[in-house]
Amino acid sequence: MTCFLKIFFRKTKAVLKRCRCFFVFPIFLVVILNQMIQSFNAYIFLALLWILFRVIKINRRDIWLLCIVCGLLGIFFFSLKNLNSQAVKRQLVAANEETYEAELLIEPDEIKVDGNLLQLIGRVVNKKSELKGRNVLVYHKLDSIKEQFFWKNIDQSIDVRMTGTGTNVDEQRNLNGFDYQDYLIQKGIAAALSVKSFSSITVNRQIGILHPVSFLHQLRKKWSLHIEQKFPNCIKAYMKSLLLGVKDADFSEMETLFSSLGVLQLFSLSGIHVYFFSIVFRYLFLRIGISQEKVFWLELFILFAYSVIAGFSTSIGRAVVQSAFLLSNRHFFWRCSRLDCWSFTLFLGILFQPCLLNTVGGQLSYGTTFFVLFLRPVLKKYSSILKQKLFFSISLSLFSLPILLFHFYQWNFFCVFLAFFLLPVFSKFIFPLLCVLFIFS
Repeated sequence: MTCFLKIFFRKTKAVLKRCRCFFVFPIFLVVILNQMIQSFNAYIFLALLWILFRVIKINRRDIWLLCIVCGLLGIFFFSLKNLNSQAVKRQLVAANEETYEAELLIEPDEIKVDGNLLQLIGRVVNKKSELKGRNVLVYHKLDSIKEQFFWKNIDQSIDVRMTGTGTNVDEQRNLNGFDYQDYLIQKGIAAALSVKSFSSITVNRQIGILHPVSFLHQLRKKWSLHIEQKFPNCIKAYMKSLLLGVKDADFSEMETLFSSLGVLQLFSLSGIHVYFFSIVFRYLFLRIGISQEKVFWLELFILFAYSVIAGFSTSIGRAVVQSAFLLSNRHFFWRCSRLDCWSFTLFLGILFQPCLLNTVGGQLSYGTTFFVLFLRPVLKKYSSILKQKLFFSISLSLFSLPILLFHFYQWNFFCVFLAFFLLPVFSKFIFPLLCVLFIFS
């Protein structure tokens, strides 16, 4: 048996080595099969025919074998994921008007107070509850300013015991309207509850620095409260959204403005977050004499820690994982192309979030970075840096045009020039300045 496994892994490793620079094909096949399992239509079928035609045209058996294996595993895995999503949907619908006594574990950055409305997202920890292990969304109307202050300033993980009633979650009512039920299902939320009463609210003392993810959630909330107290409204909105990924009421106004101007893709690229920290910390570590071997592991640790602190949104997650693959590719001499690293990132993304490419964030983040990979060789034809940046801005704006029109039904002609001026301003001035202001506050 041991001998068989050794031979199997040796053969698999040999096949993977021969498939370098071609991983995009089996991964695209898996992505298309995932979309077919969720909702079959003519466009997805045409995409499937195109990818099969391209794989056959390559005329390499190792690529064919890898596509077949990935396709079969993808069908099995995403079928199970789809069944789980259907179970979550049934629970979400069945929870309407039901009364639940729930014990929730709630991270501090999942607590949102908007006026007198409290919103919590927590994991059910009741051993006997049918929702055990599921995430639930909780609403509660606050009666006083004292209650608002209490919930706003919670900066530790808490255990909440409560009694609540399931609320009706609306499906899509109008053509191309927002489907709130589908949104909750994508986030893995199995019930939306309206609080009748809280039995107890206690700090979870078991969670601390020994539980790194929870510790980072707490750190995120503490930094968010620090920014709230130290900076004026204008600066704190930018700082919380860019540094911590906190999108509250202040950011909603900014998001509407950026969307109308057509420069929302600047936030989807997220290079200004991840690549800035990667370059700065690598420079500092090398300057103080740390070896490159240790710097590599420190970079990975900082990148994944920051992804949690920044809320692990679609764009941040994509940038962090892609950076990790690029660093590993260089460190371990995998000799994979940038397209391979992008493909691995997409593969991991849909494994954890099968509906990733159904969202505007996923389409902009993965779509624009995929486009940039093929734009890089074209930019080298221009000797002037100014021409390169102008061509990059125009190309990126035109590429994102169909996505923005499909989701927002509007496009600003001046977004081409706004992106040209705003991208260097955000990456080289605003974001570093916000970091400096935060550090010295």
